[in-house]
Amino acid sequence: MRKLYLLLSVFTLMFGLSSCTVNWFDEKIEVPWWMIAIPTAIFVILVWFIAGKYFSKQIYVCPKCNKEFHPDWKKAALSLHVNSDRMFKCPHCGKTSMCYLSYKNK
Repeated sequence: MRKLYLLLSVFTLMFGLSSCTVNWFDEKIEVPWWMIAIPTAIFVILVWFIAGKYFSKQIYVCPKCNKEFHPDWKKAALSLHVNSDRMFKCPHCGKTSMCYLSYKNK
């Protein structure tokens, strides 16, 4: 639920604050909101996708059963995290916990 509120506030700020006036060689040009909002949205989606793909290739270890696994890229991109630890549901034991990054990745 917290991520939904964050997403809604980002889109509200992106569309609400994106209209501006640009001074170009002493000429004022009004830039419409969509010329700023669309590239920003594309950039955010691209970074989210790349981060998800990167973190899904990492090996995480469940602290409950000590088994290693690769998370799905969507779950890796949307998971809560603190430093390198991420909140996942273990595919082996089914417990949801802060799984830590395996040192085999390095």
